[in-house]
Amino acid sequence: MSDLTELLADIGDRARTYDVTEQALVLGRRRRNARRLSGVGGIAAVVVLSILGVTYLPAAQSSPPPPAAPSSPAPALSPTTPAVNVAKCVPQRLPMPKGYPPKSVLTGGDPTGRFLVGRAYPYDGRDRLLIWEDGKVKVVRHEGEDPDLNDISSTGIAVGSSFVEGDVQVPWIYQNGKLRRLKGKNAAANAVNDSGVAVGAMGRNGPALGGAGIADERPVVWRSPAAEPTALSVPAGMVGRATGIDADGTISGWVGPPPRFGKRGEKPSMPVNPSRAVVWQPDGTMRELKVPDSIDGRPVVGATAEDIHDGQVGGSFVTGTGDADRYEYVAQWNLATGEVRWHAVTGRMRHINASGLAVPWARHPVLFLEQATVPLPDAKGAPESSAAEPDIRVISVDGRIVAGYQPVNGAGPAAVVWHCT
Repeated sequence: MSDLTELLADIGDRARTYDVTEQALVLGRRRRNARRLSGVGGIAAVVVLSILGVTYLPAAQSSPPPPAAPSSPAPALSPTTPAVNVAKCVPQRLPMPKGYPPKSVLTGGDPTGRFLVGRAYPYDGRDRLLIWEDGKVKVVRHEGEDPDLNDISSTGIAVGSSFVEGDVQVPWIYQNGKLRRLKGKNAAANAVNDSGVAVGAMGRNGPALGGAGIADERPVVWRSPAAEPTALSVPAGMVGRATGIDADGTISGWVGPPPRFGKRGEKPSMPVNPSRAVVWQPDGTMRELKVPDSIDGRPVVGATAEDIHDGQVGGSFVTGTGDADRYEYVAQWNLATGEVRWHAVTGRMRHINASGLAVPWARHPVLFLEQATVPLPDAKGAPESSAAEPDIRVISVDGRIVAGYQPVNGAGPAAVVWHCT
């Protein structure tokens, strides 16, 4: 898509959750860059799929095939990964700090769902970053403008970014009750493990990232809070992103050719080569993950790795050679055995976790299990309109916690957690 088209799409997607003033001041100048560097959610997911060369049709126009059988033999999950067996999910709005207005968004969480991160909108100079621990909220002091926390570990270490000196994006790490700046500029930290090793992305061409966003993006790792960012290996001529990091330092992500943007009014050209799902081993060596040649008779044209936990990697496959027969599948790799399994989904995925659980973009989304789906009901106060579509950012490894935010009547967006049993 063109840079203008991407901006308009981003503003349209965010219009339900950010007031007009913030859009005018932040979205056009900063949020595009932040989303290009931060995670795979929101508009970043759209750009990733552009790299795949994928054009999605609405679900009503394109239904997926019957779920494909897992590859044989299916890998055994590690003993510490709980079996997923939930049948009902109940929403609950998360509490806000005393004296704060109810508007909030949720941006990440740890693999257990015990810790969740987000931000508030006091609009009076008070700190905006929030951490919920077992449902109790606290405010994090921060520096810079437009701050975000993108991830938090099960030990309570969080990472994110903000903007300083105008449009300079800088990464942060929260540990032992304090927010500390990581080294590097034009960068965002996307994920962190229990030891405080952080990963993310960095632009090569200054604050505007060359105007084409992820066209010059590279994955990086901070081996410690005091370390310089280390660029991860990427094949020549490709860009990439680090999306998650396991306890042992293994990093999940993807690499692929940079997108080519058409001129205004022209259909954008897409790369011929697909993106590749990869992991970087603790020593920095890149390993491409196994991908089937085809599923249900359609060639696999792209893959991404989006989350990693306990040796399991969650991501997606896209199949098909044309708009009419493109389908998306949730993928799960077992790094110990090298095997992969997958299952079909409906629509475009908004969030996928390492256990192979997913939630799609939809007004009434469902939690996709391997052989079933579980509805995610609206939070209290959500209007019956397309503008109330939830934005899911967290699925715990056991499937019992799903979290994100959803517009509610009269209050803007509200951070919501779904408890599933």
